[in-house]
Amino acid sequence: MPELVTSFCDQDFIYTNSFEPNLTSSLIVDSAKKLDLEGKSILDLGCGCGALGLSLIKFRPKLIDLLDVSHGALQDCSTNIKNMDLKLAGTVVNVIQGDCFTGLDENKQYDLIINDVSGISELIAKFSPWFANAPCNSGVDGIGLFKEIILQAKYFLKPGGILLSPLLSLSNINQAKLFLDDLFDNYQVTNKQNWFLPDEMVLKFKQEINDQIKSGNIVLDYKFGRFIAWTEVLLFKKENYR
Repeated sequence: MPELVTSFCDQDFIYTNSFEPNLTSSLIVDSAKKLDLEGKSILDLGCGCGALGLSLIKFRPKLIDLLDVSHGALQDCSTNIKNMDLKLAGTVVNVIQGDCFTGLDENKQYDLIINDVSGISELIAKFSPWFANAPCNSGVDGIGLFKEIILQAKYFLKPGGILLSPLLSLSNINQAKLFLDDLFDNYQVTNKQNWFLPDEMVLKFKQEINDQIKSGNIVLDYKFGRFIAWTEVLLFKKENYR
C-alpha cells in the first residue's frame, strides 16, 4: 500500500493504516488548545495515527499516551513520533495498544483525555468513504462507544481532570443527551460546526439515509437540497459526574 500523508495542524502525519484526521479531530484539538496543558498528562484515546495528541506537544505537556486497538494505527503513531523527534521538547510519549481503556494500568490517571473514537451509526459508516482504514463498532445508533467511554473515563481522570469527546448528529443525539443529563450535573459544548454530507454518498444512499433519520438513529437537517450534519465537542469535568 502506498504511504498516505495528510496535513493536520500545520504538520504532516502518515495515516497509511489508520483513520485520516478530519473535522472532528480539528474541533477537538481546537478545544484542547484553550486549556492549560503545560506540565499536564494527556491520554489520546482512539488515537489513530496520533495526530491529535502529537499536535499538542507544542503546549509542553509532560506526558502523552497514545492508545488505540489497531496495531496498524500504532505503527503509524510510531512513524509520526520518529518524524517529529526534534519537536518533542521533553514530553514523554508512549504508544499503547488497547480497546477503549483496556491496556492501561487501572490506577493511571490523566489531567486530560481526548476521545476521537468513532461516534456515528455503523450503518452510516458503511455508506461513507471514511472508514477504509479503521473499524466502526459504535452500534446502529452510533452511541455505544460514546457511552462506554464516558462512563469509564471518570476512573482515569485526576481530580480536576477533563474529558473532551465529540457528539455527531450521525448518531442518536437525543438518546445521547438523555444519557448525559442523567450522568452529569453539567457539561459544556466547547465547539460546534455544521457540515454537508458528501454528495456522492447522498446520491447512492439517499433512501437508506432517510430511513435512518426516521428511525432516530441519526439527526440531520435538509436545506438547499443537501443533508446537513453537525459535530459538537463536549467538555466534561470529573467533579461534575454524579
